[in-house]
Amino acid sequence: MTGTAVERAGAPDRRLVLTGYAGDGDSPAVEADVSHLGVGPVAALLGVPVAEFAECHPLRAPQARKLGELLGTPLDWREYDYFIEVERL
Repeated sequence: MTGTAVERAGAPDRRLVLTGYAGDGDSPAVEADVSHLGVGPVAALLGVPVAEFAECHPLRAPQARKLGELLGTPLDWREYDYFIEVERL
């Protein structure tokens, strides 16, 4: 598979997890697998090259709004600090 095909397929070697932390919380109040969106589109949303898309990426309010649109569920970016965490499988 080429890199582009892997990006479209959601990169089966990675799991993308949306996490949301309330205030000073240490544990996520929100956690959802968003791997179905694909690494390429999520990396582009965050402005991160796919080759550098690893670890944990914070979402700013505009990114959280756009991700909520892609998911069909609004994200409460005023209540939670959201992150996309990349887990290698």
